[in-house]
Amino acid sequence: MPLTLILGRVGCGKTAAMADEIARRIDETHEKITLLVPDQYTVASENYFLTRLGEKRSRYLNITSLKSLARTEFAAHGIPSRFLGEGGKTVLLKKAFDAVAPSLKYYPPEYRNPRFLPLLLGAFKELKAAGISADELMDTARREKNDKLYDLAMIRQIYEGYLSEGYFDPDDAPARLRKLLADTGDFENEAVYVANFRTFYNRERNILLQMIKNGAHVTVALPTDT
Repeated sequence: MPLTLILGRVGCGKTAAMADEIARRIDETHEKITLLVPDQYTVASENYFLTRLGEKRSRYLNITSLKSLARTEFAAHGIPSRFLGEGGKTVLLKKAFDAVAPSLKYYPPEYRNPRFLPLLLGAFKELKAAGISADELMDTARREKNDKLYDLAMIRQIYEGYLSEGYFDPDDAPARLRKLLADTGDFENEAVYVANFRTFYNRERNILLQMIKNGAHVTVALPTDT
């Protein structure tokens, strides 16, 4: 089956059951397996599965976060990925704000200050997590005649235009990874396991759906209330 769910309450043994299944698959196929975990669980997962599977089996298991997987995939396909830190993103955002300031309807020029720009970056991060593009935001702003959304969309469009000149916002990695997977068909007939997520943003769900479309066998462990 392309998608298998392992469901249960926290602490009921979902990860242990997944580890046992991974061990059986490695013993049967001797093929590489990918395990996706949140960034903060990478080290703990490596230690757990090394203990559970043993050193020999662990050589077949690639434990990675979606961010690290994006870096690996981009490098494998020769795509440059010069990641920007928060300081670099703030500099580009101020440049974008300055470029469109005369055309803004809601935000006056005095909003170009060190306190406002991080809030703007935070808003963009949330929009990207929800899978809302700059063009979709602009369509909504025009349809609803919302000046605030219009300004946000315009600033973001210019900001992302600067990013396309060779810079890379890490928050764009999931969307770019999904597109790359759609173009390459990577993970066809490969086993992908997903653990330690409590829920998924749209961008994460879209990557898993693309893997399934490509023919991957995806197994996800998720907590439930009962």
